[in-house]
Amino acid sequence: MLEIRDGAISLGECACCQQARFFLTRYVFEENAPVAAYIATFTNGHHEKGVHIALTTGSWDEGASDLHRQTFLLDVWMDQDEHHMRFADWDGDVWDQIDFPGVKHGREAALKSDHLDQLYLFKDAILKEDGLIRRFFDQGYVELRKSDKPKTR
Repeated sequence: MLEIRDGAISLGECACCQQARFFLTRYVFEENAPVAAYIATFTNGHHEKGVHIALTTGSWDEGASDLHRQTFLLDVWMDQDEHHMRFADWDGDVWDQIDFPGVKHGREAALKSDHLDQLYLFKDAILKEDGLIRRFFDQGYVELRKSDKPKTR
């Protein structure tokens, strides 16, 4: 069973509407061992655009280099009451200022990955276990609680 553990929350501002833009760093564990990490971003007031996720998988063993990790982009959105997902290419400005561990893979590489089933399992765990992402999809916006502890970007 996959477990999502909280990392940092950073806040920015959407350039088009000045609404809060969230950047969440999270860690994925299986049987108490790290198996993935991700950064998710979404903007209040842009529910239709969904959540953008950069998911890094691979070896997290001590001494493992970034060459043993792969990073994929996932776009997740709601249509009526159903989540949809697509793998994306690295062509958007949302990720330009963030340094990612691992080799960056685009849409075609994700779809041809030997670990495609695992990528979908990660997506399902994120949507089920990440409370802020669940709140965004349920309400269309997120109001931070004191326990969320954001860092301002």
